[in-house]
Formats: sequence, structure tokens, C-alpha cells
Amino acid sequence: MSLKVTIFSVLSVVYRHHKSTTKAQNVWFVVTTIASIKVKDSLVEVLSVLDSFGVPTYVVINEGSDLTEWLAKKNIKLIIVPKDYTTKAIAKGRALDYFIKSHVHDKDWYVFFDDDSYPLDDEFLYEIPYYEQRGYAGANGNLFPRRGKSVFTYILDNYRFLDDLIFFRATQGTLRHPSLGFHGEGLILKGSVLKEIGFGFKSITEDFRFAMELCKKGYKTWHSSTRVSFKSPNSIRDFIRQRARWFKGITQDTRHAHFSYFFILPFHLGLSCLGFFGSFPFLILAIIHPIPFFILFPAGTAYWIICVFILPKASLRDKLLSVLLSPVETIVPFYAMKMKSGFYVIDKSN
Repeated sequence: MSLKVTIFSVLSVVYRHHKSTTKAQNVWFVVTTIASIKVKDSLVEVLSVLDSFGVPTYVVINEGSDLTEWLAKKNIKLIIVPKDYTTKAIAKGRALDYFIKSHVHDKDWYVFFDDDSYPLDDEFLYEIPYYEQRGYAGANGNLFPRRGKSVFTYILDNYRFLDDLIFFRATQGTLRHPSLGFHGEGLILKGSVLKEIGFGFKSITEDFRFAMELCKKGYKTWHSSTRVSFKSPNSIRDFIRQRARWFKGITQDTRHAHFSYFFILPFHLGLSCLGFFGSFPFLILAIIHPIPFFILFPAGTAYWIICVFILPKASLRDKLLSVLLSPVETIVPFYAMKMKSGFYVIDKSN
């Protein structure tokens, strides 16, 4: 674990963002949503924030969704995926596949969000012209959680922010190669690349699969400085199910991977499964039964930095409990083995 953090930290530190002096004008926001009553409050917040950027917004839903009439009255371009639309893709991937085939233009850029995510700044709008001129195909920003009903999942989700600063910045940015995949939230892609690759494949981790196909084509990526807010799961159960779906989907999709994935991805996933050995509980065990100090650092410090410095407003009780819960993701691979195939949508209600 320490070896992984050290290598990727060095790669991320040398990366530098670049941007133009003018904003991109050929940009669209795209929100894919199940558009059920349960996500209405979250969707209201997302659409309100997106509207403040002055960028036109598509909202993609399935035919017969609860919020169809409500969305039709909003200042958006509503795209309804017909019930009889056929494709190999499932769930969100099906909606994206329909959208790409019917509305995407080669020269435009598309920034994708879920019904609980939105950007916190407009840096990406200045980055797009710079990287477009140099033939880049897409990017991700830094995921930044906001609290749902569970303080514990909120604190645990801050590790995703740390992942972006270290691992995704290193691969998407320094290596210009999304060999750890893409996040669906804040995914920035050129229209011509979207049309060339598409989302017409069966996957429960469609963003990861798209990244693999992009690598096969030899396209370059950058890592945006923009922060993207997303809502943390409302329960530990949803948290584990969400992570298990990602783990299961990624392991299933690796059979389609570009050869370069087999140098970085197994290294990342394998050491992540050993994350307990960099966790706070392991520090306690180390005190009881001393082990070489280098095993704990720098990997173990990641948990402590998150709880001590990144979350100063959390209570001491919440910090301590969340640090003790830090190894929870290490059980995800075992849960994923027993998990039924399919797409599980977590609760996003307020």
C-alpha cells in the first residue's frame, strides 16, 4: 500500500494544469437520471447550480419516468429514451448510447453529471480550448463529496477526493492515459470521440469500459483542476453495495482491456484490497505487536490526514468512528463475489 501511494504521489506532483484565457463556447452539460420522485430534491439542486454556469443543459431520462412533465417545463433540453430502443448497453449506459447516437456533434464538448453531482468552479471551461487545440479527447475533475444522511459515508467518501489528487491525477494527467478509468461525474469528452466509441456495450461500470476503449484508440487525456460535488450514500449498506458494483464491473470489464491496463490496474486493485494494512486499526495492532514502521507510511497517513485536516468541522466522535471504519472498503471484493449481476441504484433522497 505504501509503495502504491509513493509511486503515484510522485507522478501526481509533477503534473501541471494548463488553460486558455477564454472560455469554451462549444460545451453542453448532460445529466442522466432515473427521474423518479425520490431524486427530485437532488435534481432541483443540480439543475439550479448548472443553470448558473450559463451552459446549455441536456437531461436524459427513460420514457415513462415520474418527473417527465416536471422536467418538460424546465429551462433544459429534455431527451427521452424510447422504451423500444434496443442496444447491448444497460441502465445509464443505455441512456448515454441513445443520447450519443441522436444528439452529439463532432465539434462540441460534453460534460456529464449524475442527478446528484455538479461542478464547483468553471476552470474546466478554460481548460477545454487549450487541450482541444492539442488533440486531447477528455478529462475528469476532482470529486468532492457533500454529506447525505450518513456522516460516516461522507467521511469515507473523502478518500475518493484523495484518490483523485494522487491516482487519477497521475494516470489521466501525468501519463495522459485513463488506466484507472473515468468517473461518470464531471466526465468531459469531445463529441467526435463520443461518436466514435459510443456506449453500446454491456457493462455495469460503463464509464470505466469507455476509458478502456479510449485507450485502445490511443487518445490523450488530462486531469482537470475543477472540483465536482457529489452526494455521499445515505447508509453504510448503500456505500458497500455501490463499491461492490464498481469492483464487480471493473473485474468483468478487464477482459476487454488495453494491454497497458494490466500494468497499472491489477497493481492498484490488488494493493487496495490490502488497504487494511495502512489503516488506523492496523496502527493499534502494530503498537501491540511491533512491525516495521515503513509499512504504515505513507499509506496509513492518508486516513489520518482526511480525518484531522480535511474534515475540521466533524466532531471528534465522528472522526474517531470513521477512522475505525476506514477498512470497510477492503471487504468490498468479498461482497462483490456474492453480489447478483445487475445495476443497483443507491438511495439519493434528502
